[in-house]
Parts: sequence; C-alpha cells; structure tokens
Amino acid sequence: MKQAFAAWVAPTAAVLAEDRDEVLTFARSVPAEAWEQPSGVEEWMCKDLLAHLAGGNDQLLQIMLRKVAAGKRLEALLMDVDTDGENARRVAERRGWPVERLIAELKADGEEVQELLSRLSEDDEQRRDRLPMTLGAFLQVVRHERHDMEHFRQLRAALGSPPTPL
Repeated sequence: MKQAFAAWVAPTAAVLAEDRDEVLTFARSVPAEAWEQPSGVEEWMCKDLLAHLAGGNDQLLQIMLRKVAAGKRLEALLMDVDTDGENARRVAERRGWPVERLIAELKADGEEVQELLSRLSEDDEQRRDRLPMTLGAFLQVVRHERHDMEHFRQLRAALGSPPTPL
C-alpha cells in the first residue's frame, strides 16, 4: 500500500524513497568479493560504506522522526550528536555483518523513514522545539543533501561503475 504524506513532506519522502531504491538495486547487483575493495572514503572498504548507509548519520533523521511520532519534544537534538564518532562506532559494529544483512537493514531503515514521514501532519512543518530550524526546513536540508546518493556515487566510482547524475 502506498503511503500518503502531508504536502510539505511528499517531496522529501519521494526523493528519499527513490534514492534508497537505487542504492538497494545496485547493492544487490554487486558481487560478494567486490565489497572488500577500498571505497576511497577515509579508510573504509566498500562494505564499510554500505554499513554506513545502513546505520550511519542518517539515523539522526529517524531519531528525530521517532520523537515527533511519539509526541516528544525535539529540543537540541541536532547539537547533541557527535556525527563522526557515531558514524565510526556504527560502522565498526556492522563490519562483521554479511552484506545481505546490511542490505536488509538498509531496506528496513528506508521503510521506517517512509512510515515515520507518513505520520507527519501539516502542523509539524513549523515545529521547532528550540531547534535552530523548523522541521520543515530540516527536511528540505535532508532532501537537498541526498546523503544516500553522495555515498552511492562513491561506491560506483570505487567499483568501476560510471557515476550517476543527481
């Protein structure tokens, strides 16, 4: 069943779903041995980049959306996150996981984001809760950043595939 989104949420939900689907399709097509190649990012292998996508800093969006869905205040959530430290920790936790498990987590996370986005109402767009921007502005940043596609291009380059345009 296709989910319905508030008008201000729909563009972000569409971009995130499309980007995640493209990454998932590509990840499923990569031969197992290719995941052990250097990614060109920090000291990560291609599998580490996939692990980052499956459980990296995009989790901030899920944390925020879970709080909104639960009726909790957001407070200073954006300022309280050590993004680099959290990314390194979460990738290290997933380093021993099989690629299939990372792909499954990536898929489940994308589905959760879509479900949480579908819970946002028109009233949530201007929600601020002492954050430096409204929830609507934050989702615009997420939509324009296209985190999945940034790392997807890095994966494709590392694995010898032509880059995809945004």
